[in-house]
Amino acid sequence: MKTHINLLHSEFKPKFELVCGANLMGVIFLVSLLCVVAYSCLVYMQGNVDALVAEKKANIESQQERLQALTETLTSRKADASLEVKLANLMTQSQEKSRLLANVKQLSSLQQRSFSNMFDDLSKAHATDLWLENFTISPGALSFNGKLETPTALPKWIDKLSNTEFFKGQKFDLARVMREEDGLNFELISTPAKAAEDAATQNTGEAVYE
Repeated sequence: MKTHINLLHSEFKPKFELVCGANLMGVIFLVSLLCVVAYSCLVYMQGNVDALVAEKKANIESQQERLQALTETLTSRKADASLEVKLANLMTQSQEKSRLLANVKQLSSLQQRSFSNMFDDLSKAHATDLWLENFTISPGALSFNGKLETPTALPKWIDKLSNTEFFKGQKFDLARVMREEDGLNFELISTPAKAAEDAATQNTGEAVYE
């Protein structure tokens, strides 16, 4: 004997429907919420990127302005007159030291030739028809001035000098014989005339005899 009667048939049991109005509204709400969250994240990230870009741009503009200011300062800078004067003085001192060094080197070579030997060799080349009035000997110049009795006395005297030890191999660039009121005068120069005149005015490393 049945004590329970099942009046709910299987066709009347509630069934879960995936697609329905309530579920659709929930899905739309959930998707909308996710979209809002994603959009907010994107906006936040874009804001950070924009801020970083703006900061870099401002830094670049600041560096460009500074570079422009330095360029204008450099182009408008005037030369310092005092520094130019100091530079000119240093260059002059350097040239003077170079000339002094060259003179010292010439003096060292000149000192190797003894003046006592020079006088001995001049006495060996003595000639009765020629006599010296003055002569100049320096590292850069050698000149003789004197008088002659005959024009042929000069080449003979030069030959005698070339046979001495001090004047061996000595060459003269200029030889002049001049007739003046007091007789024949001669001049021998081992350098061009201008160089000999410059050498005669120097007081360092030269000997002048009259």
